[in-house]
Amino acid sequence: MLAPLFPNASQAHAASIQSSIAAYKATAIPALKLLMGLPFYGFGWNGVNNSNHGLFQAGKAVHEDRPYHAIRTIALSSQVCRDLRSQAPWAFDRQDFWTYEDTVSIRYKVSYGLRQGVGGVIIWELSSDTANAELLNAA
Repeated sequence: MLAPLFPNASQAHAASIQSSIAAYKATAIPALKLLMGLPFYGFGWNGVNNSNHGLFQAGKAVHEDRPYHAIRTIALSSQVCRDLRSQAPWAFDRQDFWTYEDTVSIRYKVSYGLRQGVGGVIIWELSSDTANAELLNAA
């Protein structure tokens, strides 16, 4: 998953936003000095095994990331799944796997950041959003 808020249950020690914020707070860095990143892009893999709806399966990486507005179109012809704990989505068409953020996961992350008292969020990159600023408005 792309920048998961919480690690997936099967990958309990994987990096996550939760573990990153906790690590910075543990070094006495004030939460207000922390910014949480929100990616408006995603990554894909081809030739992914159908097991577990493609999640954590091997595949060949697609060169370069794709903007959210392009992945949103890809997702229309794919099965969209969601990690229930972190609300992170992925799209899978039985061969191609895309991990990205959507309005649900963005809203969930911003809510978490507010509860943690972080100083704000950063977005990379704004031009990857839809023409009507779907992700920005969700934040």
